Amino acid sequence: MDAGSCLWYSTTNNAGTEPSMAVTARLSWSGNSQVLRLPAGYRLEADSVRIRRVAGGLLLEPMPTDWNWLADVIGNLDDDFVDAALDQPRSEAPLLGAGF
Repeated sequence: MDAGSCLWYSTTNNAGTEPSMAVTARLSWSGNSQVLRLPAGYRLEADSVRIRRVAGGLLLEPMPTDWNWLADVIGNLDDDFVDAALDQPRSEAPLLGAGF
């Protein structure tokens, strides 16, 4: 990242609020990979993150480990919808890895 770039993140810190001031994080190298050392207040509760370039910087987002985030996007599903979704016939298509 050059001097004009910035690092954004899309999670909350341990206290549940966004940090209010910018801090500096150290960058280093490990082989051919660049390493970002996050200060304690910016650590993510995740094993992996999604990385995107936005507005001249980077956006780090923890990878979801379940589908709970979907309720925030689409709202609650009524029982009829859930029953219909679960009552779908099984596909006769072979599994992707079956021939390997």
